[in-house]
Amino acid sequence: MKTYLVTHTDLDGISAAVLANKAIPNLFSVTYQDYPTIDAHLKDLLERKDIAKNDLLLVTDISPSSEVCNLLDDHANKTLTIKLFDHHDSRKWIAKYPWAVYDDKKSGTTLLYDELIQLDPQLKLYSEFAQAVEAWDTWKLESPFRARGEVLHTLHKFIGTKAFINAFVASPDADKEEPFFSMLKYIEQKKDKTIKAIVNAALERPMLRIDSLGRMFVIVQATDYISEVADAILNHPEYSDLQYVVVYNPIFEVCSLRSKEADVGDLAKRLNGGGHKNASGFPYYTKIKSEEHIFKIINAVEF
Repeated sequence: MKTYLVTHTDLDGISAAVLANKAIPNLFSVTYQDYPTIDAHLKDLLERKDIAKNDLLLVTDISPSSEVCNLLDDHANKTLTIKLFDHHDSRKWIAKYPWAVYDDKKSGTTLLYDELIQLDPQLKLYSEFAQAVEAWDTWKLESPFRARGEVLHTLHKFIGTKAFINAFVASPDADKEEPFFSMLKYIEQKKDKTIKAIVNAALERPMLRIDSLGRMFVIVQATDYISEVADAILNHPEYSDLQYVVVYNPIFEVCSLRSKEADVGDLAKRLNGGGHKNASGFPYYTKIKSEEHIFKIINAVEF
């Protein structure tokens, strides 16, 4: 029996791969997909000649389109066994499939953890690791694991996916051990300086915006530490009336939305994006690339 893991490209998806590598001895392949590529990848996988009925396909933290989900349903328990785990509000409809698990209170990592702990009880050593990833990915600001989730996110960005997986397969506490513990101290100092500079630049021109629901927001630009920048602004005394923050990344051409209470997931969905209630985003592919244009497309959204 071979096990194929298809997972997302962010920290949540990568951390699910850590658990799979640790708990599944016959893990045949791991691939990292995003929404523009997931459909084609799964179609290609289903057409493989070496797929056997007792093989297992795990899909974590990302779901394909309804068309490909219907195709998966045709193959489930006939061509191979399929288990899909997702928690994004824009994919709640996957719950109708008997092979899919949807839970918007958890992350892709913790959903897979709940599945794999039944196969390998030793995986309980990764309980705190999984909860930290969940607190980060689902924007649980009050969670006692949130700070560690931020550390894990920073470390993954710095050392890359392969090194991150190797480190945490070797130890569930790799971030607390050398060489990463000392490395993270240096990274954190640099990160704090970068975030402070971005926030100070935003404060020099505090342009407050109001969307069609009357919710106040600001738009800032950043290429690194997106969530940390948004968190710093949301908690800054000068921005006490904000409902959410829009962080535009010109490199990846995406606008990230972060809030404390406002449902920005619904806004992202209406702009061809998605995510969670307090942490989501939408693509921003346009030649016009300006703060004023971002405001116009957000303000034009009708709820």
